[in-house]
Amino acid sequence: MTTFDLFDSTVQQDPHAHYEAMLADKPVHYIEANNLYLVLSNELVLEVLRDTETFSSKYGTNREPPPEEIRSEYDELMKTALAVPPTLLDNDAPSHTQYRKLVSRAFTPRMVKALRPAVEATCDTLIDQWIDQDSIEFLDAFAVPLPVAIIAKALNVPEERHRDFKRWSDDNVAAIGNKLSPEAYLASQAGVIEMQHFFVSEFERRRTNPTNDLLTDILNSHVGAAEDGSDDEPLSMPELVRVVQMLLVAGNETTTKFLAETLRHLASIPEAWAALRANPEMIPNAVEEGLRISSPTQGMYRVTTRDTELGGVAIPAGVRVVIMFAAAARNESVFECPNDFRLDRSNPREHLAFGKGIHFCVGANLSRLEGNVTLERLAARIATVSLADNNTFEYQPSFALRGLKSLHLNFTPA
Repeated sequence: MTTFDLFDSTVQQDPHAHYEAMLADKPVHYIEANNLYLVLSNELVLEVLRDTETFSSKYGTNREPPPEEIRSEYDELMKTALAVPPTLLDNDAPSHTQYRKLVSRAFTPRMVKALRPAVEATCDTLIDQWIDQDSIEFLDAFAVPLPVAIIAKALNVPEERHRDFKRWSDDNVAAIGNKLSPEAYLASQAGVIEMQHFFVSEFERRRTNPTNDLLTDILNSHVGAAEDGSDDEPLSMPELVRVVQMLLVAGNETTTKFLAETLRHLASIPEAWAALRANPEMIPNAVEEGLRISSPTQGMYRVTTRDTELGGVAIPAGVRVVIMFAAAARNESVFECPNDFRLDRSNPREHLAFGKGIHFCVGANLSRLEGNVTLERLAARIATVSLADNNTFEYQPSFALRGLKSLHLNFTPA
């Protein structure tokens, strides 16, 4: 525990054994290598989420700082970038509340329900492309293009930009929970800036030619400048772009990771796939269990506003705390046999994959919809599914966003 490092590749590839060992000792640990406190128990993660006055979301950027050797090149590159104002993830009430109200309008139950036909059609189109084969790489064939297509539809962006969407999403998360090489860091930041300028042009186009879509709605929205919500004013261009940036990334990166991890577990348990096919009513439970066991957003930063104590550990003011959802999702005190994927789990929705409280993921309903339709369509058209022998089960290098690099599946059509 004295040498534990969240950026260690062995930790990132299989963190759960580490978290389990640490939690057996105590629920909160100071991680010297990273200069932060790690919260591992479900109970204390919830306590932090509820106490937004002590544990602030104004932690600044969640990207790791650039390597020192490229500081001058980075500073020059950033002259072309937009400012990054705090809006949703990195903000507190009441300002956060104003932005959340704005974004939540795009993810009401009615709006999400209206997207179901598009999700179903996209699933069917993707499956049609490979159903005559007997094996696929699931991320490229399904888990990546599905959520990209749906968030692009929500933002009314043409299909020819879908590959750009995925590339920009990857660039946005590349330095989250991961230390990149100098070259990779500059390349990812250049991609983020390219994305910013694309959406600037999209907003400017809608300013002169409004359309009936989410981008126009965001452009025409107002956020209270004063703390009491009065003196409403339109969003600045950096605010507009920042809101859409978070929608883009949250709308596909985490869903891709959750879908792949869910299929990994289902493909490793033949009787589970057979049960889903025979009993489609079990699919919602399978989705929740997939969200729990994958917890694609492994953890989130908070920063303390005052000296405090958590789980018997004194934490000074002004330090970073990481609430580890992935560890909380495998607490034996909440989930029986937490490392097992179980379709019959009685409380799978008690997971924290979407967070809790005022920062609960606004896109949770859409992610659940994509998960449910995915399993409905796959179970209807695939009789058996198994893991191919060429799987390496290697994960993307990040302690914050965990997802497989690839997943090779063998299957027989129904």
